[in-house]
Amino acid sequence: MQLKELSEKVRNGNLIIDFVSLEISQRSSTGINLTGHGVLRIDPDGALTCDIVCTKAEGITLERFSAAYPLDHRDKQQVLMLRGVDLSGREWRAENFALRLSMLRTAAPFKCSVLLSEVVHEAQQQIPSQLENYLWFQFSETSNIPKNKTNSIDDSLVGQSRSWNQTDITVGESTISIIDNGDHTTAYVNGKFDVEEMYSALKFYIGFTSGSMPNAFLMTCRNSSNVRHHIRSINKRINLSTMPYPIEEHLALSAEEWNHKYHYELLRNIIHVQNKNPLFYESTVSQWKRTWQGFTAQQSLAALALTVSIEGLLIDLFIPQLKKDIESADFEKTKREIIEKLTTLKIDEKHVETLVDGVNRWGNIHASAALKILADKGLITKQEVQAWKDLRNGSTHPKFSDATPERESKELKRLTHCLNLYYKLNLNIYAYKGGHVIYDRDNTMSVIFPSIRIFDPLDDHSASLSVSPAQD
Repeated sequence: MQLKELSEKVRNGNLIIDFVSLEISQRSSTGINLTGHGVLRIDPDGALTCDIVCTKAEGITLERFSAAYPLDHRDKQQVLMLRGVDLSGREWRAENFALRLSMLRTAAPFKCSVLLSEVVHEAQQQIPSQLENYLWFQFSETSNIPKNKTNSIDDSLVGQSRSWNQTDITVGESTISIIDNGDHTTAYVNGKFDVEEMYSALKFYIGFTSGSMPNAFLMTCRNSSNVRHHIRSINKRINLSTMPYPIEEHLALSAEEWNHKYHYELLRNIIHVQNKNPLFYESTVSQWKRTWQGFTAQQSLAALALTVSIEGLLIDLFIPQLKKDIESADFEKTKREIIEKLTTLKIDEKHVETLVDGVNRWGNIHASAALKILADKGLITKQEVQAWKDLRNGSTHPKFSDATPERESKELKRLTHCLNLYYKLNLNIYAYKGGHVIYDRDNTMSVIFPSIRIFDPLDDHSASLSVSPAQD
């Protein structure tokens, strides 16, 4: 089956792979071992389902007429592994799934089904014309990345036409292409890179700037001569959900300049930070996933997820840097001198300890104080700081009240201010310099991002650069 045909079948949910032989086993010598044949399909929700006819079963132990495998998910020896050979002789493998058997399904032959997160076919292939590594994947979500290349489109009704539907970006020794196919998106990378890291970075870049959560349903990747084909489960119930995005796709900064180059530079900075400062990258990605999940649920969950994500970014990344900025040798010397004088006071020892403890905490910064510092620097506004405080208090100390239009309007205003704050923190971490969206209930607009650097990704986040105040 060619890749184009496979892609269409996976997208349309028509995929069927017949396994002429199939085995489910565990690493443990006392684990289960099922052999037989089966069929792999995609259910209406996008999940991979394998229906199995077991002709031989070993190692099954029942407790109270049924058993669920693995018995202990933390034990690597109990991880379930599937190996199936299709009609063309290709071998497909899967791991980390669950299997439930009842008393009526223990004596072969019997039928059973398992849900799989992905199946993988691995092969060796030499392609002299291609560079060292290759990554190709497709997902159902559309991208909000500015296009810079046209492609010809053949249509049986209107004939041939051209469309600006592709983005080509060069990052180091790699060339990245992202193609908007209307009902799905294709991305591929050729060059020298780590496949898993590149996929993670592209998923974050596309998802963060598009307000989506891209999940590849089909992937092909190559490290040297080792080629792997992945077919993955997706959740069609939520995979097309979106949240407001931080950067417009088509944004003119002036009559002569578009925002494209700054958009592409954001990807380069994301990959740079991912390589040089993985803590920063992992923190922003995890908080982005939390925020997106909150926005695709109820508004109350969006508010909670947003305020917690902002606080997480502050605690993990901003507060340690802000403490470095205010602490100095003179500051620490002054603290020591004050503590020495306090210890000479002829007062109750407990009172002295309280005073000394208070001085020792000088320089400590909590989330609210960190936001005030960032507002004073001009990165964020005082309105956004107050919105975060109000939204956080409302989420942590909820009070029941009737849902009136006035109340909903106030909550929506706080949420949009908080969303602006969240995006400003993230864009600052990745040294973004172009235009970004400011969401407002009455007047949403795009403005130039404030040229303030709390971190410098080109210098391992160690430098604070110029300050240019934002407007309240």
